Amino acid sequence: MEKVKNYLQTFPYAAVLPVQPLQYRPTERGVDVTFLRKKTKEKGSMDGGIVITVVESTANECFSEEGEEEGKKLLLCLTVQRNATGQTVPKMFSEKIVVTEMLKRFDQNQDDLGVRVESVFHRWM
Repeated sequence: MEKVKNYLQTFPYAAVLPVQPLQYRPTERGVDVTFLRKKTKEKGSMDGGIVITVVESTANECFSEEGEEEGKKLLLCLTVQRNATGQTVPKMFSEKIVVTEMLKRFDQNQDDLGVRVESVFHRWM
């Protein structure tokens, strides 16, 4: 899990959207990406963003007929949430580009990260 967190915290978010000013701050569970704009009297400098977290859990999916556990599978749950705080114009396209590129590169680096993506659940709001 530490490799995945490190991957998320060092991902080149700014390179994916070179025109969009942004900052990203590592957190204990992942990373906060904040879109920025020029501060005015009416608006602050924050223009929304995305919060990316990863948590782990175990799933007992393999049991013998007697109900004894044969194996445990470690699951990582990667969650990306919109942060619309401060947005006057929705940044859904920018958010989608960042998330799509991050997942594409994550998929390409599965072996290096020591993980295997089995499923992706996507709910676009």
